[in-house]
Amino acid sequence: MPDDRLVRRKELREKLAKIKSAALAELERRGYDVPGKTPAQIRLMLKQRPSKRKPHVEGINQERDGP
Repeated sequence: MPDDRLVRRKELREKLAKIKSAALAELERRGYDVPGKTPAQIRLMLKQRPSKRKPHVEGINQERDGP
């Protein structure tokens, strides 16, 4: 009986790890910087808007050689 409980607990932990990974991936996709953050830090970030990512476009900020 105790072995069955340990197996179910292990399966549940694996399932929860997959769910957590999927949730973090979705937050990253939405623009939140979540890698390396604690759950409390993530909760605070969710209360705020995601930081805007600056698009990386080459050539916009280059100076032109003018007359």
